[in-house]
Amino acid sequence: MVTAEHWWGDYGNVSLSTGAGVPAVFGAALPPTPNDPGVLYLTNFYLAQPLTQNLVVFAGKKVLVGEMDQDRFAGGNGTQQFMNQALVANPAFLLGLPYTSFSAGVVSPQKWGRMAISVRDPQNRTTDTVGLSNLFSQGVIVSGEVKLKTNFFGLPGDQHVGGVWKRFDQQNLNFLLSPPPQYPGTGGASSQTLSQGYTVFYGFDQFVVRYADDEERGWGLFGRASLSDGNPTPVRYFVSAGIGGDSPFKGWSRGDKFGLGWYYIGGSTEFSPVTQALFAPRDGTGVELYYKAQVTPWLDITPDIQYIKPGLLNGISDNAFVFGLRVNMRL
Repeated sequence: MVTAEHWWGDYGNVSLSTGAGVPAVFGAALPPTPNDPGVLYLTNFYLAQPLTQNLVVFAGKKVLVGEMDQDRFAGGNGTQQFMNQALVANPAFLLGLPYTSFSAGVVSPQKWGRMAISVRDPQNRTTDTVGLSNLFSQGVIVSGEVKLKTNFFGLPGDQHVGGVWKRFDQQNLNFLLSPPPQYPGTGGASSQTLSQGYTVFYGFDQFVVRYADDEERGWGLFGRASLSDGNPTPVRYFVSAGIGGDSPFKGWSRGDKFGLGWYYIGGSTEFSPVTQALFAPRDGTGVELYYKAQVTPWLDITPDIQYIKPGLLNGISDNAFVFGLRVNMRL
């Protein structure tokens, strides 16, 4: 698997002005290289090989986003469903972790679901071509997840649980001397570090309505929740919920999709007095509504609106509405 990414225009779009601590327009903040405009990066460069029907191994340079805690109605990387990072993937384990780095692991698909475990180099390899030098010299990130298929009320769904353990030097929030770290920003500066951190998470998706002509089409509910260490992870807890899927309006384009989601980010209570005085970090919340119209087989257009109540950078921002229009073309 080899993929390349690039961005044009203002890095992060409006995301770095909302004070939310997570990008409101996730796609505009990827890849996370704000000081290097005009450079194309190889963000995935890895090999996956099935050994049996129930065992797949992989190794190489791999993007973290989309690897864990993905729901059918809220996932990806912000280009197909929700735009806000908090409704794309859990911010608790994305904050402070490398966007792309060397990763190796195993995935075991089963009739009842799947299991996965991986080890990841904590060094950010976004600007490297392959990124195989000095592997694990700074520590290690270990993650695991178990996903269970469900069939409540005769309709398909998924339940998953997992965790991330970080063993490398990370900024101690008690001594943070600048704004709290943002993903995928470069983070703040701290005079002290902590060597370990963790996040445990849970998520689900469940069809409510499934269209008879296609078992994979319909719409339903999704939700996520997590608990972290609170230091060095700046997000202590996180919850989100919503509805989404294929358009419920009969007779409209077969490819139309929609989503309505809410999230709440519980910030750490261990920020330094300097950070609290200057930036007033607190809990944040937001709501997003989108409708993706499949205009042609190769073109879709997505109007999007968000309401955001600032969190980690509350002291330098106010409540905000973000209006967006996303266009995807497939050639």
